[in-house]
Order: sequence, then C-alpha cells, then structure tokens
Amino acid sequence: MMYLRRYAFAKIAYELRLHGRPLEQIAPALALLPAPGPGERRPARALPPALLVAYTFELNPDEAQAFLTDVDETFYSADYARAFALAGMMHEGIRKRFRRGLVRHPAVGKFLKEQLFAPGTALASEDVAERLGFPRAVDFGAAAARAQRLVAEADELEKAK
Repeated sequence: MMYLRRYAFAKIAYELRLHGRPLEQIAPALALLPAPGPGERRPARALPPALLVAYTFELNPDEAQAFLTDVDETFYSADYARAFALAGMMHEGIRKRFRRGLVRHPAVGKFLKEQLFAPGTALASEDVAERLGFPRAVDFGAAAARAQRLVAEADELEKAK
C-alpha cells in the first residue's frame, strides 16, 4: 500500500509537468525528488527520478523506460492521492468523534452507514470531509498527521519487543 501511495504522488508531479505545468508551479513536489541529471529537464525524463523516490530501489534500463507508456490523461494518480488523504481524514475524524478505543462501537457503524455510505456516490470529497468534522476541503495534513502517528505507534511497539 505504501508503494502505491508513493507511486501515485510521484506520478502527479510527472503528469503535471508532462501536460505543460511550468516547473516553478510543481517546484514543491520536485524538491522532494533527487536533482535531475544532465538532459533530464524534458518532461519525458521526469518520471524515472520520481519513481526512484517512490520505489526506493534502482530501476534497470528497461524499467526506466516504462514511464513512456505509463501516462494517464485523466490524472488518476491525483484521484488516488485525494482518496488517500480523505481516508486519513476519515480515520482521524472517527477517532476524534468516537474516541480512540471506540472504533468497534455500534455508534461508529451507524455514523458510517447513515452519514457516509447511504448516499452512495452522491457525496463529493468536500461533503465527506464536512461530515467528518473538517472544513470543506481535502486536507493532506490530516493524512500526514495520521501517518506520523501510526509510524510513532509502530516505533513504540518495535521498542517494546
């Protein structure tokens, strides 16, 4: 799952650049990637360094060329990233609303069923965020806070071994 999330975020930067987004507008994302080597300023050369960050391992020459066929003009990677952020908000919203130890409490199921699942696909991401107690926006900070909390909890479990 971590690979898919890292990959989706790496693809966003690549696809934005590929479809004409100026470098200065994606600079915050590119700052997280390794510095490009000589000749890697063209959009078609932007993904291999991003994938190295996302994969966390070196690509062989054939794998490094696969990005040429891995283009999604509908920016599915952005949808996936928003879904990841919204899932983090969902976990944090439920955690705040029902307290940490109550995730198996019937009130949680009732809330999810009535407020989030019953409307089916009629709710926009902003509606879901609002029903979870957040402002009407997808907040990547909430997902990052959840990820940091989970990593800290995992570290504590590892130390306790």
